[in-house]
Amino acid sequence: MRKCKSAIHVLIFTIVYLISSEGICQYIPFQDITVVTNVDSLERLMKKQSGQQKLLSQLSLEKSYQNWFREKSREPFAPEKNSFNNFPALRSHLSYFLALNTRNQNDFKNSFPLALKAYREYKTHKDTTGMIHALLLMGIVSFTSEIKGAIYHPPYFMDAYKLSLATHIPEGKLMGKYARIRQFGSDSLRFHLPEIIKLCREALLDIQKNGHCIFLNPLFYSTISFAYGENKAYGLSIQYLIKQNKLLESKGIPPSIHHLNNLAYTYLKLKKYPLARKYYEMALNRVYSDKSYNYYETILYLFNSYHATLVALGEYKEASKYADSIYVYSQKNKVFENSKSINELVIKYEVKKKEADAQLLLKQKSIAEYKSKLYLVSVLLLLLIFLVVMVATIKLNQSYRKIKIANQEILHFNKLREFFYNIIAHDIRQPVSAFHGVSDTIIHYLNTKNYTKISTIALAVDESAQTLQVLLDNLLQWGIYGREKPNNPENISLDLIINETLKIYRFTIDRKSIHVPLLYNKNLMLFADKHGIFVVLRNLIGNAIKSIKNNGNLIIEAYDDSQNQIVIKISDNGVGMDEDTLAIVRQVLKQPDSVKPGERGMGLGLFLIGHFVKQNNGEIEVRSSLNKGASFILRFPSPQ
Repeated sequence: MRKCKSAIHVLIFTIVYLISSEGICQYIPFQDITVVTNVDSLERLMKKQSGQQKLLSQLSLEKSYQNWFREKSREPFAPEKNSFNNFPALRSHLSYFLALNTRNQNDFKNSFPLALKAYREYKTHKDTTGMIHALLLMGIVSFTSEIKGAIYHPPYFMDAYKLSLATHIPEGKLMGKYARIRQFGSDSLRFHLPEIIKLCREALLDIQKNGHCIFLNPLFYSTISFAYGENKAYGLSIQYLIKQNKLLESKGIPPSIHHLNNLAYTYLKLKKYPLARKYYEMALNRVYSDKSYNYYETILYLFNSYHATLVALGEYKEASKYADSIYVYSQKNKVFENSKSINELVIKYEVKKKEADAQLLLKQKSIAEYKSKLYLVSVLLLLLIFLVVMVATIKLNQSYRKIKIANQEILHFNKLREFFYNIIAHDIRQPVSAFHGVSDTIIHYLNTKNYTKISTIALAVDESAQTLQVLLDNLLQWGIYGREKPNNPENISLDLIINETLKIYRFTIDRKSIHVPLLYNKNLMLFADKHGIFVVLRNLIGNAIKSIKNNGNLIIEAYDDSQNQIVIKISDNGVGMDEDTLAIVRQVLKQPDSVKPGERGMGLGLFLIGHFVKQNNGEIEVRSSLNKGASFILRFPSPQ
């Protein structure tokens, strides 16, 4: 019996030994990989470790770098794969961190298969948190490596988010929220800012409740700050950046260049230029000191933003140095060859500056220094003269441009004045002259009791007044068009506006016994500017009445055609037009802005017809034959 118990004890001891040995390793879920802030101590500890424990420390180190030290200089993660052969349970983590580091080196082609391999291995171990991390990485890699202009709809982010809804692991839930944020994609990000902010706030609250996930705080601080910045809420954006900065300081972790750049940019947007300058200088110092930092686009952005900050502070001399640097590096299509070259340039500059200072002190005791100073003064004077001449030249050019514009305006107003003189001399003078001597003539006919002649004179006076009124209205409309070009389209009654127009010419229509049939539905509506359409109809109907002889016909038709247009046709059997006149009329109606009123014998009314038809999205067609009348066909959009 005792021997049996002893054998059992030996068996148990052997099993425990095997489990704890390097040959058998119990699977460690992704969330159980520890994240530390003191990576230097961990790296020193690893030198004393071996086997499984060393590999676990290596994974801890990788996860810590991923979350806290994204830009810290170090050798890439590339442990011997053979070391993991004895620990199959750790190979999924190896695949993931290899994929992550490959992606950081912009090798997306090789990163995606490693991430996919990690996902499948995590799925075998039912490691939900690991699966979420792998899917998130797959989504980021596939998005980054997408061909420009291609449609981006990978399922990985949504799959990661769905997995997080079914897990109780805090880290998995938090990374699922981040996957949901990334799922929106850069193209539609701005349309989902409220949802992104909500998800970030929920995540930060969950982290506060679960303190062991504090290493994810920087991720969500950066994301919510970015969302508020995109929403132009820079005050809220800077609050979260400051929280992130304080968190890093409390952990003894220097802020990343990206974080310093975000701080500076947000302060720049808030117009707090001294603070913006402070953080831009910190970021640039980090660039100079970090020999491995090679994100050239970020460096170029820092130079541009720092230059803008210096200009805002009025430090133009200092800003000019960076402006020259920006130009030079942009012309070469790169910002820096590498951080080492920047350090070398800075060192060379400092050395040359010290040498120049030393030489200057020596030359102060010699005549050569005096000559040097004299030369320097001469150069400065020449430069000053050059600047004065340049400024004077710029001001003269500005004055010349102003004078040129003023001359053009004077020429324009002279043409307007000449046009008005012609209108007054030709079109206004004729109806006004009809009023001269009217009173004496009427008195004469009253004394002789010739009432028929008085009636004829009254009709002539009315017709002249009517002509004068139309001309003055056209002049007013032309003047308004030249200044404001108003257009207020609305649904208007076509019957109402036609009847208002006919009232203007009712005495002339009666006197000439003109027959005016109205062939349209009285409920027909038109979508246009009422004032502009009134000008068009008034001129077209007025011109038609002038051309019609006694007992003539003026036909006004309107209907809604099959092409969703309102068609208005104004026809008369008046004197019509010959081919030359018709060609000129068509040109003015088609392109009213190409012909000024008064040119080619065209009056102001025809110019206004063409303009207002075009302004109301309409079309006009004219048909005419000499001594056979004319037809004007208008087409406007149907009411909305």
